[in-house]
Amino acid sequence: GSLPALASSSFRAGHSGLLQVTVMRGSNLMASAKHKHVIDPYVQLSMAKVKKRTKVKWKSADPIWDESFEFLVQDDRRDVLDIKVYDKERFRIDQGGGQVRIAI
Repeated sequence: GSLPALASSSFRAGHSGLLQVTVMRGSNLMASAKHKHVIDPYVQLSMAKVKKRTKVKWKSADPIWDESFEFLVQDDRRDVLDIKVYDKERFRIDQGGGQVRIAI
């Protein structure tokens, strides 16, 4: 599977500003081999101590989120945006999938 597609982000130059990220879609997402079921994906985005997440797309290997999020950038030389895909579990801890770290 692949990580969710992201629309281009806008950032105001300087040492601080606003980062806008849009999570568009995922494609060919698969549950872990350990848990053989249809994936119920969502995406968690975090920067510094702020965490945000998309809605869960139940039973979808090709989810479309089209959800936008904003983060305040404190230091454009050190801040990192972490993006992780999870499989929502009803009776267990959510299973992690792909992830990426993007330097701002």
